[in-house]
Amino acid sequence: MANYLDISTKSVNAGKGRLPKLRGQICPVVTVTTAATTLYDYQSGATVFLTIAGGSDVVITLPEVAAGLNFTFVATASPSGAGDAVITAATSDTIDICIGPDSGADGTFGVAKDTVTLEAAALGGEVIRFVSNGVKWYAFANQPTVGSVTYAG
Repeated sequence: MANYLDISTKSVNAGKGRLPKLRGQICPVVTVTTAATTLYDYQSGATVFLTIAGGSDVVITLPEVAAGLNFTFVATASPSGAGDAVITAATSDTIDICIGPDSGADGTFGVAKDTVTLEAAALGGEVIRFVSNGVKWYAFANQPTVGSVTYAG
């Protein structure tokens, strides 16, 4: 099935007064370029495209944890000299992260972190999925270059 929304007046059983069909899935999109960005709970499910431009770091703040909130971050290629994309938890919230491919010490579940950084030197192609269970954020990162995703606590 294509990833589109089909609102039509057609129906399996033809006739007037039928409700339109809804098919497909469209998730909201947020694009981050140069300005600090705060995500909100109503944006849960969004794909956040990181197209960082300029030489300064860009901070993206996650909403406070709540069960079921989720975001997917995708780093697109950026011009040389671009700043880092720094994803941070809201005040007093923590992030448990697992990064692949394995570079030795990437499995950090159980260790509370405050930020996840996509390093400018390797920015492009990283995908990070954040999911909240209502207590903390869990992050699952895929990095095309070892060391392109770092974390701090």
